[in-house]
Amino acid sequence: MSDKVRLKDIAEKTEVSIVTVSNALSGKKGVSPSLRKNIIQTAREMGFDFAKYMNRSVPGKSISVIMPAENVRAGTSFYWQLYQKAAKEISKNEGFTIIELVRREDEEEGRIPSGIFEMENDAVLLIGSFSKQYMKLLREKIHIPIVLLDCMNNGIKADAVVSDNYNGMYRMTKYLMDAGHREIGFVGSRSLGTAIDDRYFGYMKAHVAKKIGIRKDWVLEDRDSCNGERKIRLPEQLPTAFVCSSDYSALILSRELAKRGLRVPEDISVVGFDDLMDDDPFLKMLTTYHVDTERMCEEAVRMLMGRILHESEEMEIRHIDGRIIERASVKKLRK
Repeated sequence: MSDKVRLKDIAEKTEVSIVTVSNALSGKKGVSPSLRKNIIQTAREMGFDFAKYMNRSVPGKSISVIMPAENVRAGTSFYWQLYQKAAKEISKNEGFTIIELVRREDEEEGRIPSGIFEMENDAVLLIGSFSKQYMKLLREKIHIPIVLLDCMNNGIKADAVVSDNYNGMYRMTKYLMDAGHREIGFVGSRSLGTAIDDRYFGYMKAHVAKKIGIRKDWVLEDRDSCNGERKIRLPEQLPTAFVCSSDYSALILSRELAKRGLRVPEDISVVGFDDLMDDDPFLKMLTTYHVDTERMCEEAVRMLMGRILHESEEMEIRHIDGRIIERASVKKLRK
């Protein structure tokens, strides 16, 4: 977005006064819904810096951040990093965050963090995946704006910002195919939410495009369905490569392969997803898909601040593209 777009430029484009543009963007009365929508859409198309403008318009806002408790446990630091970046972005907009962790039993029993109602929050940011039933409950009980980060809306009325999981995993699978691999497995528990589903479908798309069948015994769960513990059970016969739904899953897979005396990439190739920032030697050599968390958080906070001012505007879902990070975990095969 450009910081050179002024209110005057938007006013000229929409053929209204600067005062009308200011009122429309700041949520003040006196602007019809259709005109307000047109002004906001025009401002977006012109690259208007909403974050900078709203930094003046909505200072001191309190944002409650709700996350599944397991997302901040050891080995799932991707979500903690996502929270930190979102909190930093909210702080840049002169707001502050209050974090609420939801345990698995809380979600199953439909308990909503009490802090949501006890504090005078202006909006809620949901990070990570929740069940459809729990999402619906949150939407019914919480009467302030909600924006979802790395979590699809599951049919509820809420803005969402997600990584382009489908195309990202398609590109990672195609990357392995371009390296000569035709026997490719998938690691990820699809029961965890739509993000893993989308990544699996991207894996499927690459196989369909190459007219290659998928072996069910090469599609592996990456955690125990009962307690959620990270665990991968390898089949007797292995493919030449695996795409993993997360970098941490790739790390667990590498350890299981090592128990069989197999090395990455000499004996089997492995790619991940997320580009997790960690000091582990394996992750430093892992070819992966970089999720642009900076852009995701910027967009989510822009939505949050905008939703506080314009509650009646149409809901939107933004998919943020990433890029492949080539390292040393893939062995090229002869075609």
